[in-house]
Amino acid sequence: MKRQPTALEITLFFTAFVAVTYGFGIYLFASLVAEMRQDLGFDYTTVGLVTGIAQIGFLIAALLSGVLSPVIGAMRLILGALATTSIGLLAMSQLFGTPMLGLLLTVMGAGAAAVWVPMVAVCQQAIPARHQAKALGLMSSGTSYGVFLNGLIVPPLVAAWGWRSVWLVVAVLSLMLFTAGWLRLRRLPAAAEGTPHEARGNPPRLDGFRDRLREVLQPLGLLLIVTMFLNGFTCMPFQTYLVPLMREDLGWTVDMSARLWSLIGGVGMVGGFALGWLADRISVKWAMLITYLLLAAAAATIFAMSHLLPPVPAMMHLAGVLFSLAFYPIFGLVPAYVSAIYRGDTATLLFGIGNIALGLGGFLGNLAGGYAKSLMGSFTPIYGVITAASLLLVLLALVTPNERRRQVKLSGQRAVIAPS
Repeated sequence: MKRQPTALEITLFFTAFVAVTYGFGIYLFASLVAEMRQDLGFDYTTVGLVTGIAQIGFLIAALLSGVLSPVIGAMRLILGALATTSIGLLAMSQLFGTPMLGLLLTVMGAGAAAVWVPMVAVCQQAIPARHQAKALGLMSSGTSYGVFLNGLIVPPLVAAWGWRSVWLVVAVLSLMLFTAGWLRLRRLPAAAEGTPHEARGNPPRLDGFRDRLREVLQPLGLLLIVTMFLNGFTCMPFQTYLVPLMREDLGWTVDMSARLWSLIGGVGMVGGFALGWLADRISVKWAMLITYLLLAAAAATIFAMSHLLPPVPAMMHLAGVLFSLAFYPIFGLVPAYVSAIYRGDTATLLFGIGNIALGLGGFLGNLAGGYAKSLMGSFTPIYGVITAASLLLVLLALVTPNERRRQVKLSGQRAVIAPS
């Protein structure tokens, strides 16, 4: 009989799942948008529209994941979403028009949310509490592994066989990962897997959902939801328009943009884990504050560099490093904070609603970036807006309660929500 998956194995699998669903399913399009736009004949208003619409899939899946994860099982939902994303990547290699592009990006956006949201519930059961920030930090930096791989494979594959070959290659890799994940993680113990209510002999009740929703909509929960909205509003357009800004506003080559992507991905490989390690020592609150300061510095650097004649590549590389150190940890630190304060199905529900806010923020940010290019002829203004929004996130992090003190206080009041 094969042994059960260890916490380390689960963490590594989940990191790879995030690499596929986010690194390929969401951010690969940003690396290929210039080539795809020339071939399919759409403009940057359309880019803003389809990437914004893709957030609708993210929104819907985030909502449904928070509700369905306790019902059908978190692990089943994760594996199903990974399979859906893999099929979407395969279909992208056969793309023939912008309506199909919008549909597939929407499907893959839904897959990303449906993979990430249930991971909080699984991690609470399968990962020791003292390691959860590190594990979630590594998982969130899974995007960086996908982005790093994008930077390596895009230039040679595009040069040899065109942009369609890139989608085909990542689809094959994703299907192989799904097969390996299904073979190993289906053996998770029921408690760690996120067992459906029916299997626990505990059918879901409407009043239980209302109680969880009431807890989520308290001031702290609302603060976290607003934080995730601004995370989406800042981070999504930052990545979406980084390569177009380099290629079209600054006139740099595809090799230069690919090297920047590889730099961002390479730094992100250690950034998520490093900030997670730091959060385990100084608290998630202060680690979040550091990431938002780094994000503001990255956006401000691009905004300032874009006004220099000629632009300085070294400043773009600095911005890439700062962004990578901020971006990948951000999406692990928020669930780590949620996991420290809330428990069980309440944590999953809050994270699901927070991801709705994240998707809505990404929708508005991408839409604003596309219209900025169409109306002003440049992507530079959106990076000024991102700088301001990042500074607002700094203020929100300052007023966010320290989760360690909050935990002690709530425990003393017997207000910590027990697993359902």
